[in-house]
Amino acid sequence: MQKKNDQNFVNLVNNAQSDREYPFLDGHVIVIWLDHSGVLARINQSLLDMTGYQESDYIGKSYTLFKHPDISESVYDNVWRKVGSGDRWKGVVKVLRKDGNYFWGLTTIMPIQYQPLQTRYLCTVRKPSRKQIEQHRDKYYPVNKED
Repeated sequence: MQKKNDQNFVNLVNNAQSDREYPFLDGHVIVIWLDHSGVLARINQSLLDMTGYQESDYIGKSYTLFKHPDISESVYDNVWRKVGSGDRWKGVVKVLRKDGNYFWGLTTIMPIQYQPLQTRYLCTVRKPSRKQIEQHRDKYYPVNKED
């Protein structure tokens, strides 16, 4: 039953999508701890402030809850391949808010050895510069232009 509820939640969020950018709040740093399969284990108040969700909406759910539909699966495949091999990944990510708006976050994900043979991932998200947003948007988010 949990899987069906998770999917309903994702559908609700994705259907609420809009094209309005929400500004990254000054002084905020989002901190997320993910388990070995990308499930949120711990979060901080900045994530709640930036996304408009409650803690109960996140804990035990996949990171894909706030994945913006504009992000291709290949971007996330590359991220997880890199951090899964023990490396750190850094880039600008478009994050979906509960109200359907989005914000850009300068994201760093790194593996942390939690217990012997068990890895968790630490994800931090900071306010990116406009230049960083433009560079990553052009690289990861193709713009569809009508001629």
